[in-house]
This record gives sequence, structure tokens and C-alpha cells, in this order.
Amino acid sequence: MKIKSKTRNIIIAVSAILITAVLTVSLYVMTFTTRQTEPPLTFTVTRRDVQNTIGAAGEVVFLTSTPVFSLEKYPVSKIYVKNGDIVKAGDKLMTYSSAELDSQIESSREKLLEEEQKASSASSASAGENQTENLQMMLGIARKQYENAGAALDELKEKLDSLNAEYDDCVALRDQYCDEMNSAEDETEYARCSLNYQEYSRKTETLSQKIESTKQLVTSSETTLEQLGFSVEDARLQLEKGDQMTQIQKAADELAQSALQASRDSLALLEKKREELTVYAETSGIVTNCAADPGMVRFNQPVMSISPENDLGLRLSITADKSAELKPGMKVLLTTDASDDITADAVITDIDSFDNGNVYVYGRIDKQYQEQFRYGMNVYGIIVTDELRDWLAVPYESIITKDDGEYVAGYVDGEMKLLKVTRDMEAGYYIAVSSDELAENTVILLNSDDYEVTQ
Repeated sequence: MKIKSKTRNIIIAVSAILITAVLTVSLYVMTFTTRQTEPPLTFTVTRRDVQNTIGAAGEVVFLTSTPVFSLEKYPVSKIYVKNGDIVKAGDKLMTYSSAELDSQIESSREKLLEEEQKASSASSASAGENQTENLQMMLGIARKQYENAGAALDELKEKLDSLNAEYDDCVALRDQYCDEMNSAEDETEYARCSLNYQEYSRKTETLSQKIESTKQLVTSSETTLEQLGFSVEDARLQLEKGDQMTQIQKAADELAQSALQASRDSLALLEKKREELTVYAETSGIVTNCAADPGMVRFNQPVMSISPENDLGLRLSITADKSAELKPGMKVLLTTDASDDITADAVITDIDSFDNGNVYVYGRIDKQYQEQFRYGMNVYGIIVTDELRDWLAVPYESIITKDDGEYVAGYVDGEMKLLKVTRDMEAGYYIAVSSDELAENTVILLNSDDYEVTQ
């Protein structure tokens, strides 16, 4: 009875072991079958250009321009252009308020009319009139004209001295920037000095022309003043000597004519000043950065610029922490929301900081793409900070890290093997690698952790 019970226990135990073994084998087969039915994710290794990039938004700008400066004390009265207008050298840009000069010109014209009437009266006066009294009156007028002409001459001489001083300052700055340009150590410094040199060269030329014009006015005024002096002295002598009526009449006529000419010269001088309040374009190009408004008064500041056509560049805004690795000469790929078809190559030319802690990155658009872009167009730039060209590249998820290095799992002669690689550069999804074991067109696993790979 005990033997039968023991035998039954053995049979039960063996049966339990067999059942457990069968279940274990079935579970393994099911798991193995499930894993093997999942298709492996693979990637064919190719050579490609691997790049590290920084993206930044900005706009199309002009790289060079000629600034138009405001006058010191006059408000703007009329503006003839706006941003984007194409102008030629000599076109009107704006006019400053001449209310003060208009009042002076109107008074001068009234005075001229009086002198014309007096000159006519002096030549047609009858012999019976009191010529002495007339001559005394004309002498008083001539003396007043002489004083006014002297005051105008002093004003012109002061203006000439001021222009000469400003001219000397501009020449000194022009020569300074010329020296700095010749000794510039890089292209950016040379470009900055060149722009400053060109600006002060233009200002020097403009001042030279104003100085020459003022000198001519000074000479003319000196001649008029001298003639008035002679007329005053002659009238005084004639009056003292009490010459004959004809001589008095002749002197009065000459005084009237001299006074008349002085009034004409004074009016011409005032009209010349008003003409100088109209600003003309010195060069041909496109109007940009127009900040002039009617009534505006600024002290020697640019109120607009004239930029040459087909000299377009880019200005991108980027945070200061990203700008540290940027430098002139880096390549930029440009796109715009205006059209998916518009793309262009550009090159960084300058990097400049501004108040909010960001920096402006300036670049020149390649000439062959200039016609696709317009001033002020919004653009997006992809700046290439580092690049490996025609390099083996694999997805980052294919990398297997082991104690002795990094590998990828690839098929070699139909067999899956671990192939050792060295990272050269990471760029987003792809990693540029070099390897003595990995070749172009090798098929590698992306999900190698799900498969057993033997070396």
C-alpha cells in the first residue's frame, strides 16, 4: 500500500515537471516568434553633407547708402520722396521752412520798389525843386544802405569763417579715416573706414562748393559796399560845395541808382539763402530710412538715405549667446514667406550688437539672386556654423554604446555584425562618423537593442 502511494507521488511530480517544461517552451517559442515577426528598422549608410546650423529671422536691407543730413535750425516744410522711391542725382528730396526768410524777402522787395520809385523821381525832378533837400535825403538813404551792406558783408564773412572751420574739421576726419582704411587689419574694419572716408569726402566737396559760392558773394558785397562808399562821399562833397543844379541832380541820380543796386543785391542774397534750403539728391538710387516729417527739426542727423540699386543684403536678429560662434564669411541659406520658390545663398559680412542684448548679423546676397528680393522683405536665414562635406552619416538612434567604444549593427556578407565607429560631428538627426569597418551603402539597424547581435 505504501509502495503504490509513493509511486503515485512520483508520477504526479514528474507530470508537474513535464507540464512546466512544456509551458516554458511554449512561452519562449511564442515570444521568439513574436520578436522575429517584427520587421527590423534599417538605414542604408550614405555620404552626405552634415551641417550644424543656426536659424534667425530678419529682413532685406541695403548694405551701402549715402546719408542725407538735416539742417541745424530749420524745420522741414515739404518732403518730395518716400521710402522705395527711385531718384536721380539732382532730384528734389525735401525743403526746409523759409518763413523767416520769406518775411525778409518780402521786406526787401518792398524796399526795392521804394528805391525804384526814388530813382525815378531823382531823374525826373524839375529844376525848381529843392535839390539840396533831395540830396540830403538821398545821402541819408545811401548812408543807411551803406550801413546795411556793411552788416550783410560782416555776416557773410562770419559764415565764411564758419564754413572754413567746418571744412578743416572734415578734411582732418577724411584724412584720419583714409589712414585707418590703409592700416585696417581685416575686411570689416576696412569697409567701416571706407564708408566713413567716402562720407567725409562728399561733405568736404559740398563744403568746398559752399565756400566758393560764399567767397563770390563776399567779393560782390565788398564791391557794392565800396561803390556805396564812393557815392556817399561824393554826395557829401557835392553837398558841401553847393555845386550847380545839374551836378546835384546827377549825384542824386547816382545815389539813387547805387541804393537801387544795393537793394537788388540784398534781395538776391536772401533768395540765394532760400534756395539753399532745398535739399537735392547727390547720387542716384533708392530712398531708404526716410524719417523726415513736416515740422521736424534735427541737429545734423541723417533724415534719409540714398542706396544704390542691386546692392541688397540681409540683416538677421539673433540672441547674443548664439552669436559667439558666428564670424564673417559663414554661409547663409535664405528663404522667404513671399514664395516657396525664392531661395538664395548669402555670406556674413558683419556682426553688430544692439541695445536689447541681441546682435544684428549682416550678410551680402549673391548677385545672381538679387532680382528675387526687395528691400524690406522678411527673410529667414539658416547660418551654417560647421560643415563636413561628403561624409559618412548615420542616424543618432543607430549608435550602440559599449565600454570599449561606439558601434553600429550592420550587415556584412549577409551576417549582422557590430561595426566600430568614431563620431566626428553631430548635426540634428544625423551623426557624421568615420570608421575602418563601416562602408558606404552598408545596411544598419535602427532598433538594434531589440535584436541579439554577435561580434
